[in-house]
Amino acid sequence: MLSRGAAASGGGVGTNFIISTSSKSAFVTAILGVSPKDPLLSQFSGVLVENGTWFSPDAPEAQICLLSKSTAGTLGVSVGDKVKLQGLEFLIIGFFNENVMSGIRDMDGRRVTPIDVTRPGQESLDPSRVVLIPYETCLKLD
Repeated sequence: MLSRGAAASGGGVGTNFIISTSSKSAFVTAILGVSPKDPLLSQFSGVLVENGTWFSPDAPEAQICLLSKSTAGTLGVSVGDKVKLQGLEFLIIGFFNENVMSGIRDMDGRRVTPIDVTRPGQESLDPSRVVLIPYETCLKLD
C-alpha cells in the first residue's frame, strides 16, 4: 500500500503552514506524510537526502522531519535541531534536495509533491516549500 498524503487543516487542505525555531520562521505550502517504505521515494532516498537520513520503518509515528535545503537555509538549522510545526516539536533528521525532488514523478507523470489547490491546472507545489514527515505522524495533525 502506498502511504503518502498531504496534511489537512480545518476540514480542507492547508495552503500555508508556519515552521519555526526559537528565533526564525518560514512559510511552507505543504506537509507531506511519507511512509519509510514508499516505493517511489525510498528508491531515491540516497540522492534525495543530502545531509541526514531517510525515515526509519522502526519509528513510523516519530515527530521527525526532513526539510528542503532552502527552508533549512532560511531557518539557519542543522540536523539534530528542533522546529515547531502545527504546534508540535519536530526533530530535523536531514535535508532533501528540492531539485532532485522536482524530478521524481508519480505514475501520472506529475511531481510527487501535493497539488496546489489554490490555482487552476492542478500544478504540483514547489518542493522547496514542502516539509516531509512520517505518514503515521501526518495522520495525527490537526
